[in-house]
Amino acid sequence: IPPMRQRLQFTATGDAVQWRLDGKTLGRGPRVAWMPWPGRHVVQITDAQGKVLDEVRLEVRGAGVVAAPTRAGAH
Repeated sequence: IPPMRQRLQFTATGDAVQWRLDGKTLGRGPRVAWMPWPGRHVVQITDAQGKVLDEVRLEVRGAGVVAAPTRAGAH
């Protein structure tokens, strides 16, 4: 699957919610997309005041992003 097509869609009821991933803002509103990244993560939904309404822990397994091989003689 091409990397730009690899997205998870998180959805919630209500418009005044904020999504947090590993303690950092991921987005606002009832729906947000996230490109999965290997590792253990915590996804939270908070209200407008920052109170956690729900939380889920998940683990993404698999290959990560691999850098393109460098060509011989390239600078």
